[in-house]
Amino acid sequence: MTSKILNTLNKIGDELSNLIEEIEKSENGSSVTNNDKESNSENINLVQLQEKIKMLNEQLTSHKNESTLRFNEYEKRTNDIANDVYYISEDIEKLIHGDKSESLLNETQTLKSQKTNHTADNNKSKPNRTSIDLTGKKVMYGSKPNSEGAFISSSMSETDKKGKYYKFFLTDEDNAYFEFLNFGDNVLNATDSPEKFIEPACNSLEELDQRAKKIITENHGIVNKKGELWFIIEKADIRYE
Repeated sequence: MTSKILNTLNKIGDELSNLIEEIEKSENGSSVTNNDKESNSENINLVQLQEKIKMLNEQLTSHKNESTLRFNEYEKRTNDIANDVYYISEDIEKLIHGDKSESLLNETQTLKSQKTNHTADNNKSKPNRTSIDLTGKKVMYGSKPNSEGAFISSSMSETDKKGKYYKFFLTDEDNAYFEFLNFGDNVLNATDSPEKFIEPACNSLEELDQRAKKIITENHGIVNKKGELWFIIEKADIRYE
C-alpha cells in the first residue's frame, strides 16, 4: 500500500513538472505576440492548466487524507500489538510461577473450606479456647497476616517481639494457637489500621475502640502450617480494654 501511494505521488509530481514547462512556454509566447487569436489560444491553455492544477490538488488532498488514515491505522495496530505483547509477557510470568501460585491458592481454598465447616459446627456450642492449657508450649512471635490470611514463617521469631503483633503457642510442628500481642505501639497501630492488623486474624466481640490501651484475647485463634505459611483456621476473639 505504501509503494502504491508513492507511485501515485510520483505521477502527480511528473504532471506538475509538465505543467510548469507549459506555463513557462505560455509566458514566453505572450511576450512575443500581440495577435488576438494567439492571445485567446493562450487564455484557453491557461484555463486548461488551471483545471489540471485543480485536479492535481484534489488528488494530493485525497492521498494526504488516505495517508493520514493509513498512518492512524498503522499506529493503532502498533499499539494493539504492543498491548498483546505486554499481556502475553504477563501470561508467561504466570505460567512460569503458576505451579507455586496455584498450589498456594488451592491450599488457601481448602483451609477456608475447613474453617467454614468448623465455624458452622462451633456456632452451636463454641468452646472457650482460653481454658486450654498452654503452659510449657513453644512460643513464637509473628507479624500481621499477609493478603492470603496467613502468617509467613520466615518472619517469625522465638525471641524478637519488635514488629510482631501476634504470639503463637505451638502444639506441634504444624499447629498452633495464637493471641494478640500487647507490646510497644501494637495496640495504637492496630486500632489505627484494623483492616491490616486485626480483621484478617481476629473477630472483634465489641465495637472498635481506638482509645484502647490493651487488646484482650478472649478465645485463641488456630493456625495450621503448610510449607512456609501458617494459615488461619480459626480467628481469635478479642475485646478492647
